[in-house]
Amino acid sequence: MTDEKPSILRGYKRKGKRFIPPLKQIPAVREHSYVNTMLPELIWLDLIHEQEGYHFGKTTLEVVVDVTRSLPLINRNFNFALQTAYGHIGAECKSTLVARWKQEGLLAKIQDCLAPLTLLYENFQLSFVGPPNTVYTRKALIHRISRSVARCIDKSETPAVILHGSMLLTRVMAGTIKIFNHIQVPDLNAAIDAPNSTEGKKAASFMRASASAEWAAIAVPDDWARYFWNRNASLSKCYIRWEK
Repeated sequence: MTDEKPSILRGYKRKGKRFIPPLKQIPAVREHSYVNTMLPELIWLDLIHEQEGYHFGKTTLEVVVDVTRSLPLINRNFNFALQTAYGHIGAECKSTLVARWKQEGLLAKIQDCLAPLTLLYENFQLSFVGPPNTVYTRKALIHRISRSVARCIDKSETPAVILHGSMLLTRVMAGTIKIFNHIQVPDLNAAIDAPNSTEGKKAASFMRASASAEWAAIAVPDDWARYFWNRNASLSKCYIRWEK
């Protein structure tokens, strides 16, 4: 028996002047920034959510999941809530997807919602949906993407929570995720219907945790995220907003 007090740095690993906590020493765990890396991948969905609502976004993803069921397993492992995933499907699948969206009466609205990304951003992986029927000014397109980013910048707010939830929703619809019986799943609808309630906050926390866990396990290249933020800086001047 000893009276020696445990060190507060026990388990930490020193790397130069930095002390790395135990959790971050596990190879499978990767740090990520929601704003820097995850938000650019999901922002296309918020453009849909803001203009057409959350149900329309869910229906959009349902069609994607249905169409991609016929793909080889290696191409179905991607989470189609992320724009990068669409770079891994072939031209035939993309054509089928566009045709199904058109058949379901969704395509024209999707084209309009995604106009800021398809018209102003190179290498946007959903640009195959095509341009909108309406002609927009550059200023109007920049305003729409800026407004969407502002809506989702705080991950505790409902728009950002639903983006996190879209990753889980896509997996559930595709049947590529299993939730064990001992895990208590809150009412996820509460995140929209009653976001400030106890159940709503539990749902939000569950969706954020699920998205973060998946992001930590998959290797999403940061090329698009870097390009997205650099492109934003070239399109619109940054400004400081002081809050009292």
